[in-house]
Amino acid sequence: MAAARITKPDINPLTPTIVNVVTLGGGGYLLMGQNKKAALAWAVTWIGGIMTCGLGFAFAFIAAYDAFKLCQRLEAGESIGAEENHFGWLDEVYRW
Repeated sequence: MAAARITKPDINPLTPTIVNVVTLGGGGYLLMGQNKKAALAWAVTWIGGIMTCGLGFAFAFIAAYDAFKLCQRLEAGESIGAEENHFGWLDEVYRW
């Protein structure tokens, strides 16, 4: 079975970026259609934030930048994978 592809050329890259920061994790990914990634981003952000006395909440900004870069591709008319990341190392984070 082929991996699911997402195509949303009408999405503004700033929207998921801001939503990822405001929701501390994955709200922007939900807007993009990356549902599994959204749940994992929330888990990483919140569990990491609690375990590190707040430092882990910085992951929300990494997720926001990842969403921004992926949305730029969507806006340009490209499609992205349902679990695709801008940064290769995020593949390891979201592998769960």
